Amino acid sequence: ALAALLALDLGGGVAANATLTTKRWYHRPGQGLRDHLGFIAAHIHPLIVGLVFGGGDWLYGLVGYGGLLVAALIILRTAPRLQLPIALLLYLCAVLIGLYALPDIPGMAWFVPVFYLKLLVAHLLPPGANMR
Repeated sequence: ALAALLALDLGGGVAANATLTTKRWYHRPGQGLRDHLGFIAAHIHPLIVGLVFGGGDWLYGLVGYGGLLVAALIILRTAPRLQLPIALLLYLCAVLIGLYALPDIPGMAWFVPVFYLKLLVAHLLPPGANMR
């Protein structure tokens, strides 16, 4: 049930965060680095996955969560015209780390790609990213 809830949250989040309406809301005037990092920091999903589905694996959770925060900060500190390629490069790095460096958690191979797609690509990129 928890895996299904995570899948619904992340899958729905990919679609919702990619809409122009959602992007305009989260990237409206007055929203800054602190707001974006706060939203990202609230997504402790890798810690949950590592602890619940990985048999208490703190490494999985810490690498997944720490990697998210570092990648988000890099994207947010990147010039707007380069945010899309940097976000995609960091997304690719996250997927490769998830496939080859993190412990395999049976039934959760989908988690890292969907989690990072939701937050790094769908959420953090402002409307019209790479169009300026």
